[in-house]
Amino acid sequence: MRRVLVIQHVADEPPLAIADVLAAKGISVDIMRVDRGDPVPTTLASDGLVIMGGPMGVADTARLPHLGQEITLLRDALAQGKPILGVCLGSQLLAAALGARVSAGPAKEIGWHPVTLEPAAQGDALFGAAPKQFVGFHWHGDIFELPAGAMALAHSQRTAVQAFRHGRAWGLLFHLEVSHAAVQTFTRVFAAELAAEQLDGAAIVAAASDHCATLEHVGRDVFARWAELVLTLGPQRTPFLDLGGAAVVHDLAMRFYDAMEAHEPALTALHECEAPGKISRAARERFALFLAGWLGGPQDYTAQHGPPRLRMRHREVPVDAGMRDAWLRSMTLAMDGAGITGDVRRYLDARFAEVANFLRNID
Repeated sequence: MRRVLVIQHVADEPPLAIADVLAAKGISVDIMRVDRGDPVPTTLASDGLVIMGGPMGVADTARLPHLGQEITLLRDALAQGKPILGVCLGSQLLAAALGARVSAGPAKEIGWHPVTLEPAAQGDALFGAAPKQFVGFHWHGDIFELPAGAMALAHSQRTAVQAFRHGRAWGLLFHLEVSHAAVQTFTRVFAAELAAEQLDGAAIVAAASDHCATLEHVGRDVFARWAELVLTLGPQRTPFLDLGGAAVVHDLAMRFYDAMEAHEPALTALHECEAPGKISRAARERFALFLAGWLGGPQDYTAQHGPPRLRMRHREVPVDAGMRDAWLRSMTLAMDGAGITGDVRRYLDARFAEVANFLRNID
């Protein structure tokens, strides 16, 4: 039997229709309650991952360590190519795991608002049969940029990216899983937030009678299509996973840029920097994804993103053999710092030599 791990953040935002559809498809649903102290694994052993919503945000990772742990788990699931579904907060965590900026929007988007699908959604595995526009249920204050390599699937009048796909991962900022009873629960539990925003909870509940039936139809079709991916996609065992998976590669990427900033200023200058000599977080995350693909990560990496490639700013510094050697010196320091030895080290040395040769040949 296939299994899906669902991470639930608060009692009043369970998986609802998502869990119902998965169970109807014969998929076992394991609900992890982080609000009750359930530990978040670093590696996804299940066949799929669902991360639900909650009143917290990506900016709360220092206060709520499980959020950072969920981002680590998402990166592992992305590297394994397993189906992922992020809802509201879950979509924000997915965007953050992919290196996108998550921040407070200009105003909160709460209640019933139209969602318009992008043209790319017509061929999407989840939204291909959905109506081009429907009224969705919203309850969020944070928004995110479209992650690098992702495809935008939907927008609303207030929010440019309401849904996106990255490989086998989908992020939905709006709620497709809610019922009339769930809408009532939202308005009761978060009544103080409604009052602060000067919104009428009773009107939101009343509007549920007009919109819930259509929303349920769209949602159940989307969730059923996602469930089919869980049922049909086989495991992806690659050399990348044998090396340790996403957590190891991400740590290596961060160590690589730390070493570069400390010892190779000319090479650092070729990259997107947020300050002199300080490579941006987005560039670091892109490089972590680059390594995942280069080292044999998800089988659909090339189909989704094209051949693994570096995005560099050439400015006035030429890329030559000296840059190649600096690249290798930085990676050697990173591997030393990560304690990588033996067969794994020899494998990485060979693959990074390929990257260095690629770097040398950039015009």
